[in-house]
Amino acid sequence: MSRPAGMGTTMGGKGLFAAAAVVALALPVAAQAQEALGMDALGQLESRYVQLNLGAGVGGESKSRFNVPGVLSGRINTDLDVGPVVTGLAGLGYTSGFGFEVEGLYLQNKVDTEAADRALNSPFDLKMKMTGGFANVKYEMVNPSPLFPYVAAGLGYGETQYRVFGDNGSSDGVLWQLKAGVAVPASDDVTVDLGYRFVRSPSYETTDRIMFQGQAYDATFKAATQVHVLTAGVRWAF
Repeated sequence: MSRPAGMGTTMGGKGLFAAAAVVALALPVAAQAQEALGMDALGQLESRYVQLNLGAGVGGESKSRFNVPGVLSGRINTDLDVGPVVTGLAGLGYTSGFGFEVEGLYLQNKVDTEAADRALNSPFDLKMKMTGGFANVKYEMVNPSPLFPYVAAGLGYGETQYRVFGDNGSSDGVLWQLKAGVAVPASDDVTVDLGYRFVRSPSYETTDRIMFQGQAYDATFKAATQVHVLTAGVRWAF
C-alpha cells in the first residue's frame, strides 16, 4: 500500500499579509530544523506537497466580557453558529512520518447572542472572521494500513475581525491550532485528507456606546474565540 501523497511516494488584508509572512519564514526554518535534528531523527526527505481544505466551523464559543460602568459587568460564553472554513498549505514529508507545513486559514462564524441579548436587555449583533498563517509540525503514522492517522500542532499570527454593536473592528495577535485526522491515498500522488482542528483566535477589545434601559452608556467588550473545525481536503505531492 502506497503512503499518502506528500508522506511517501509521492482573506482581511493584515491577516493575509501575516499569513504570507509566516509562509515566507517557515520553510527556511523547516530546513534548519532538519539540520539541527539530524537525518537520523527525521529520516530522508520523501516529498514536497500542497493541500487544499474546505470545511466548516461546527462548534465552539466566544468567551466575552462586558463592562458597562455602574450598570453591568460580567462574563458571557456565547456559542458559535456553523460557518465556512478554507485553508491551503505547503509541506515537506520525511520517511520518519514527521513533516513541516506552512498553512493559511480563513474562517467565519456568526455568534449565537441569545445569552448576551438577555444580559444587556438589548439586541446584540456579533460576527467573527479569522485570517492568518501557521507553521505546523506534523506526525503521520507509518504503517501498512490503507489509512494513515496523523496529529499536528501549529503556531502562527493573524487577524480576527469582529462585528460588535453594529461596528466592525479587528485585532492582530498569536493564533494556535491542534489538528488530527486521517489520510487516505487515492494514488501515488493524490491523497484525501479528513481532519479535525481546534483553533484559538487572538484576543479582541472594543468600546462603544449602547442603549440600556433607555439610556446611553459606554460599554467595553472583550472576547477570545475558539472554534472546532471539520475539513475535507486533497493533497498533491510532487
